[in-house]
Amino acid sequence: MTDRDKEIAIRALLDNKPLQDVEEIIFASPARWTTDEAKALVLIANNQLASDREQKQRSPQFTPPPEDESLRPVLQHFLTQKRGITNFLVHPLQQQGLGYIDQHRNVVFIKRSLNGSKSGALVWDTHRQDNRCSEYPENSDRSPGWFHLKLGGEPDDKIERVYLCSSPIDALTMAEIDRNGHKGQPPVRTMYMAVDDPDNLPFELLRNINRIGVAFNNDDRGNEAAEVVQSMLPQAKRIAPKGLSWNEILIKQQQQQDELEQKQRSRGFSR
Repeated sequence: MTDRDKEIAIRALLDNKPLQDVEEIIFASPARWTTDEAKALVLIANNQLASDREQKQRSPQFTPPPEDESLRPVLQHFLTQKRGITNFLVHPLQQQGLGYIDQHRNVVFIKRSLNGSKSGALVWDTHRQDNRCSEYPENSDRSPGWFHLKLGGEPDDKIERVYLCSSPIDALTMAEIDRNGHKGQPPVRTMYMAVDDPDNLPFELLRNINRIGVAFNNDDRGNEAAEVVQSMLPQAKRIAPKGLSWNEILIKQQQQQDELEQKQRSRGFSR
């Protein structure tokens, strides 16, 4: 109840409501705060906002590596033809600047906070079979935020399902597999998140979500990361691919589908 009402107070303050009005909102809460408790809760929320603003001002603003826009068709072709990611996901990825090729011909995936602000970047070498990325700039400390996308439900719906993946490619892959399984959008709001550090996750969000799939690579690093996550989020379930990565599974599924369709066309011509 305290966390919920503090969040309500923060939203009201962000909407520039006067302190007295916010106190009245909290006083009317089902929690039945006293007048002094309502004032104290609003003061806590106001102090947190001030602290967040001060920290944001002190933190250097993230500047992503510049994009080579001439290579957009190259990345689009690679993701759709070589990695099995459909244009349904590739187009918004490129339009929103969350995935692109930089001027050094590296693939860049942008990390964001949960509110969508860009906070860091991951650089991917397309020759790596495990699809994993390195932090940008190279050898730097891990930046806050994550590469993530959401599907299903309505944009403002509460997140009810989460897939944690080893890389941005596998986060996109799990979104594709999920869409295929539901023959369209999943029925509830679902997040697909790449985890570059299992100790750095939005635990305040994830602790309140019952359906968490730990879809890390089927290798030592992925299994160790899964153990770390499950120790902190007991409700999370390990879903290891039958192979190194879920992207391998997606590509095999699409190859089998293509072969089936080709056989069906061949039968049609032979009649």
